[in-house]
Amino acid sequence: MFSAFQYILYFLKKEDRHSLQSPFAFKMYDGLRNHLKIVRYPEIEKIRTAFLKDPTEIQVTDYGAGSKKVPHAKRKVKEVAQYSNSPIKYNLLYQYFLKQTPAQNALELGTGLGINSAYLAAEVKNKLITIEADKAICQLAASHLEKLKNVEVVCEEIDHVLPFIASKFTSLDFLLIDANHTYEATIKYFNILLPFLHETSIVIVGDIYWSKGMKKAWEEIKGHSKVRMTFDFFECGVVFFKKDLQKEHYILTY
Repeated sequence: MFSAFQYILYFLKKEDRHSLQSPFAFKMYDGLRNHLKIVRYPEIEKIRTAFLKDPTEIQVTDYGAGSKKVPHAKRKVKEVAQYSNSPIKYNLLYQYFLKQTPAQNALELGTGLGINSAYLAAEVKNKLITIEADKAICQLAASHLEKLKNVEVVCEEIDHVLPFIASKFTSLDFLLIDANHTYEATIKYFNILLPFLHETSIVIVGDIYWSKGMKKAWEEIKGHSKVRMTFDFFECGVVFFKKDLQKEHYILTY
């Protein structure tokens, strides 16, 4: 009920491109719309299709908030692919915002089956590190991601390895937080990685209306002194740090 009510509020508040007064926001949002029209990766979609057809049962261990749609521990791979991975429109959204950064180094918290990771890897110039706590799901992701030279797959609990992983970066251009889905974990990850972010970095937080805790985390991130602008797409929030931007928060249709 919480997410449904929040979606109603989002629907009533969301704006289109004509409402954007900031030239930076207009350019970013317009570019996203154009990106969706032309970019496709059939080789990645073949991997998604294979997962969506796979009836193999795996034992899944949920960390953090877990799954709302498939809460049972034994799940078919096709269920994980259907309910626990971002649809293509968000794969492309994440990829687009990655491209708006220098795109040298990126970090993804929550690999899932690695479809989104593959979309990010297609644009990362140096290294994408992606972390997934569930061993069974992570191994499925690694089966296709390890073929990509610019991807490092880490099959460990984020809390255990994040400080070490962060130390591998001198700077971090793009960060996707799409794991755990609790207030405590989201804020912890954001704060650990904040020192590695710079003015042209972009952070995306997934499932910002998953729960009251996630909404609280999103509001806290929006209010951080280093955050200059945010886009709210309901399914995720996008964070910008450019110092010359006026502090503004947009709720956008997508």
